[in-house]
Amino acid sequence: MIGRACASSCRGLSLVELLVSTALGLLLTAGMAALYLEYKRHYFYDEQLARLQENGRYATRLLSRELAMAGFFAGSLSAAEIPAVAIGRDCNADGWALDASRSLDMVNDYSPPADITTTAGTSLACLEGGTIAAGSDMLAIKRTAALASLENGLIASGLSASRSERWFLRVQADQVPQWHRIKPVELVSLAGSGETAAWWQAVAKIFYVRRYSDPENSSDDLPTLCVEALVGDAMGTRCLVEGVENLQLELGVDSDGDGVANRFLSAPPMAEMQQVVAVRFYLLLRSLAPVTGYRNKKIYRLGEVLVPAKEDSFLRRVFSATVSLRNRVRLISGNDRGAGNAIG
Repeated sequence: MIGRACASSCRGLSLVELLVSTALGLLLTAGMAALYLEYKRHYFYDEQLARLQENGRYATRLLSRELAMAGFFAGSLSAAEIPAVAIGRDCNADGWALDASRSLDMVNDYSPPADITTTAGTSLACLEGGTIAAGSDMLAIKRTAALASLENGLIASGLSASRSERWFLRVQADQVPQWHRIKPVELVSLAGSGETAAWWQAVAKIFYVRRYSDPENSSDDLPTLCVEALVGDAMGTRCLVEGVENLQLELGVDSDGDGVANRFLSAPPMAEMQQVVAVRFYLLLRSLAPVTGYRNKKIYRLGEVLVPAKEDSFLRRVFSATVSLRNRVRLISGNDRGAGNAIG
């Protein structure tokens, strides 16, 4: 009796029931996998977008700060007061880094492998043309540091006791300002010694977009904002922000001397470079990695330049800012208010 009851109630699943339950399990698993992959894709999209925006904001602040400081030489000096000096490995055979007469310059829409020549006619031999992104602009800025490294016998808080020589502008009343190559540790020793001159560190930078990020791997295909800067007695390369794909500049020319730009030009003639009082720049940034399932079909406008759709899987955004070159405005308009302090 018990055997017959078990035979009717204890039998296993039929083949059809097993197949149906297996199919349902597979569908449920596939649904969960699809949901996980979609979540992961959205997470990756948001992560790449966040990094892109962070890099864009940082690059915008960086260039804005540098432009605002362009033409600042020891507080109130004009470039005409400072004799030029050639450094050990300069960017031009005639001396460029410590020639204050051209505190702002640019290269418009560089096309390799041509020589790198600025709007003002200066050849920048310290840059390797083959590494630079085609169609991008370059920005050259010269100035001194915002604060004196040594002034009134007091050392600036950020000055280290380094023994590597650097270039400083020595400024003393009733004397012609001069560039000097000196070790910071020697400046430290001058503190309290009765030194009456002020010492301002030299800054010379060329910002450009390099085709790759890793200096050991030129095929990594990650465009990067880099700078060729004065380090010690030579120009040296340092990369700043990954994902910067294009830099475009428009220079605001003040043709009537009122300190306000009358028009913005992508490549002003050499004669008008000294009348530039503002710069508008555009940065095109892309994500550091491609996003699965995304197709970039957008056209981007960077001022007068249109960048066609890339038809790839990278996210892109345009960042822009307009910066008044107030240190140059002050000198052009003859307004010396605020002399002695960096503007920017």
